[in-house]
Amino acid sequence: MKRPTHFQNLIVLISLLVCYPGIQIIAQFTRPHVYIGISIGGGFSAIVNQNNYGFPEMNYGPEVITQFGGHMGIAIHPWNRIQLDYQIFNARYNFEEHYSSNSTEGEIYLRKQIDLTLINIPLTYRHYLIDTDLASVGNQKTIGIALKRKNTFFVIVGPQITLFRKAKINYHKNNASTDFKWKPADLIDIKPAFDQYVPVDKIPDHLPIDGRDLFQNTILCLRGGIGWNYNLSPELEITLEVAGFISLLDLNTTERDQQNRYKWRHRVYSISDPDPYLPSSLQTISLNASLHYTF
Repeated sequence: MKRPTHFQNLIVLISLLVCYPGIQIIAQFTRPHVYIGISIGGGFSAIVNQNNYGFPEMNYGPEVITQFGGHMGIAIHPWNRIQLDYQIFNARYNFEEHYSSNSTEGEIYLRKQIDLTLINIPLTYRHYLIDTDLASVGNQKTIGIALKRKNTFFVIVGPQITLFRKAKINYHKNNASTDFKWKPADLIDIKPAFDQYVPVDKIPDHLPIDGRDLFQNTILCLRGGIGWNYNLSPELEITLEVAGFISLLDLNTTERDQQNRYKWRHRVYSISDPDPYLPSSLQTISLNASLHYTF
């Protein structure tokens, strides 16, 4: 059998070099690929219907949050991906209210601060807005045209599991009993000012040492958003996304006392303002930047 000449070997090598980019392009569209990445972001969040342990609800506003983490995903097609994230979420929520009391406390100004560190684990579907007609044809020319678009917009939707990693609650009060200076307070220190609002004998005297005891260990959330993706190279991408989530379950613990009553879910008992207990909801929106590598 006659061995190939050097010229024939050279022709084969050149053919492979010419065809390889096309083969690689087609592979990106016909074969699922896996990617990993890191992300960092920040935004705003609020606890709506915050639980005030039987006392009237306090005024609040959106607070700044930060988050960072990593993710991995699979691109089933160029136009859809499934991504799993692991994010560390930090926030400080501030509440403030002024009350008038018939007790010896008189008027009282009250502040509450909630510091939370959460672990968010969203599983999201990401739909990329590319020309699927070109992609579905599946030949080198049409796929090449589709890949010339280095930047692509996408939409996000999916469930999220949120775990309470750390929680700390602080009260401060300011009135005549504190010489009109802000001083730390526990529930026993503010109960007298609420004699016209709640039966104070039903309210605990002290907050738990571990603030996580006030919240459920795990809550289910719904996540959604929009984003923009830019290809730095066939392997590297950067992403900017505006995403938010809302809790679907009450944040507050389901723990019960010896009388089988909810221990920390207290409604406001007031003849003049008989508000029922309302579930607390965590609502957040943020801007996140990501860098990911495709295998």
